[in-house]
Amino acid sequence: MSERKLDFTKGKVEVLTLDELKQTHRENYPDGNPVGDIYHFDLLYYIADLLEKRNIPYEFKEIFAVNNKMRGRNGVSISDESKEIHGEGSLESFILRRVFANIALFGDDHHDELTDSRYNLAVSYTQQGIMVGFGPYVFACHNQTICAAQHIVSNYSLPGCGRMEFRDRELPAFLNRLTATVDQVIPSYEADMKEIRSMQNVVMTQVEVEQFIGALDAKRVLCDSQDKDIHSQECYPLGDKNIHALIENLHKKRMWKGCTMYQLMQEANFFCKPGHTLFNLALPQSLMLFNGMKSYHQTGIFDFSINSSNE
Repeated sequence: MSERKLDFTKGKVEVLTLDELKQTHRENYPDGNPVGDIYHFDLLYYIADLLEKRNIPYEFKEIFAVNNKMRGRNGVSISDESKEIHGEGSLESFILRRVFANIALFGDDHHDELTDSRYNLAVSYTQQGIMVGFGPYVFACHNQTICAAQHIVSNYSLPGCGRMEFRDRELPAFLNRLTATVDQVIPSYEADMKEIRSMQNVVMTQVEVEQFIGALDAKRVLCDSQDKDIHSQECYPLGDKNIHALIENLHKKRMWKGCTMYQLMQEANFFCKPGHTLFNLALPQSLMLFNGMKSYHQTGIFDFSINSSNE
């Protein structure tokens, strides 16, 4: 029996190692298959194996479980049977349904001091399903979101991505997409970092800042419109309240009259996290902001979409 004890009564987050995660209770369907089709630790082992086979250096920086309330399927539950065998607080007695991981890619040699960024891969394994994202600045934080992922794959429908077919939700199809996404890590790395560095050197005027705000608001209006002829099924990068707060922040920080493209994107991206937006919107909204700024950089048009055509 492991000596490690978990206690979610003092806080809703517990940090674990991959070996400790593997020791927790395995929740199965009546037919014996894992709930969600794959155990959280097996998913992480699968990703590690993909990276190793492609000779991509990686390091698990943090794995953590989060408790939250969901009818019948809280983020953390206790197996009474396992508790009787292994003791209260034992790893083996905990059912963890909400697990996040941060995996640093390429090692310290690829830490970009200019942008203070590291190319990472973040994993979200929750009651809703699985979501994996990678890119510069990507990380899963303890307030339960993945921030600033440039490349994402999931086994459930994300806002703005259209409804996912049932066959695409199944584990084999998801793992195939995950493998294809990991295959893009190396070619995407240089392109993404080049784009970020370039954005840091582009100064936007007050007129351009106002155009950015106007484009955000125009997208929001179409998404919120009740007129079926113009209503957009996509999600918006920022809601009305967050656009309002962004404008205030830009004025307070004296960025309204001009700032770099990178600074403007980061100020907007601040609102793509719980407390400012819904959990399932955080990653798509962050991606839309990056794609919108990238498209403006390349074409002069703010194209806030999940799948940007400006590659």
